[in-house]
Amino acid sequence: MLVDVRGFVAPTGTVRVQSYPATRAAWLAKGEWLDRIDTAVRPSNGEMRFCMPVPGAGRYGIAVRHDRDGNGKTDISRDGGGFSNNPGISIFNLGKPSVEKAAFYAGPGVTKITITLKYM
Repeated sequence: MLVDVRGFVAPTGTVRVQSYPATRAAWLAKGEWLDRIDTAVRPSNGEMRFCMPVPGAGRYGIAVRHDRDGNGKTDISRDGGGFSNNPGISIFNLGKPSVEKAAFYAGPGVTKITITLKYM
């Protein structure tokens, strides 16, 4: 998968990109991610691109977190996040959309998606 992440509001901190199987049991569950990329934020024009491996064609979900100060903790008032399909997030769902809203199909070959970060 090729994941373009847009909308970084600051070139600081770290970014985490995680892939999940698109099932209710696994989606955003601790330790259920398939692959994870953690790296320093180095956007070009507010964007970064990630190559995220998945085991094969199928339904997946991607979650992204921008930890602006790089302290490893989520600060809902400063840090940003986003999900595949760019579903709306709010304080009412604690920024966690349902798997149905984030799930997409990755086919054979390279599947490209774009995630736009949101900040509360």
